[in-house]
Amino acid sequence: MSIPVEAQPAPAAGSRVLLTDGSTALIRRLDRGDRAAVDALHQSLPVDDRYLRFFSVSTVGPRMIADVIVADDETAVGAFRGDRLLGVAHFRHEPPGTDPEFAIAVAHADQHTGVGSLLLEHLAAAAVEEGVARLTAEVLAANHGMLHVLRDSGIPMSSIPQGDEISIVLHLDHLRIEPADTDGFTDAVLRRQALAGAASLRPVFQPCSLAVVGVGRRPDSVGG
Repeated sequence: MSIPVEAQPAPAAGSRVLLTDGSTALIRRLDRGDRAAVDALHQSLPVDDRYLRFFSVSTVGPRMIADVIVADDETAVGAFRGDRLLGVAHFRHEPPGTDPEFAIAVAHADQHTGVGSLLLEHLAAAAVEEGVARLTAEVLAANHGMLHVLRDSGIPMSSIPQGDEISIVLHLDHLRIEPADTDGFTDAVLRRQALAGAASLRPVFQPCSLAVVGVGRRPDSVGG
């Protein structure tokens, strides 16, 4: 669920979103001022997450990626809780005729809360605004979490298995040119909004504890 944020100086402007655990985050475009946050996110990835993101457990990828993501030839969006970056999605600008390749990374502790799905939605919207018709990605077949995010996004997608990897193409031209074809995308967004809304109300309807004010030990008191 995206809630427009009142106009404010860049780079803070963005969209307030509700995650599936009931918490909120701010999604906005990234710039050079976010380099340290991007670096901290990727450096924090555990070995398994690093392998799924960079196809390697080497620390070289995480050390180099921050400068790439905040470069002028990249479109990148990030999800923040306060000053902490929960996740990032980005693609590099390519010459006409070449489909940009996108990537998403989410901090381990914040996975399975809708961060990846929301980042993908915002990145796709930014790509459409920039006239991008398709986004591509190479995803490890073992990266079930990312494949789940892509398949549940509602964005028209084609995939080609190639050994341990799967080549993904997101067809954004349908989102821009043929509104009738966006029904699946709209349904997916509404479904995530409903899940997030329900999660935000769970503490009210399913509290872990109750506090009764005014309890007394005397039988003749109102609290008794």
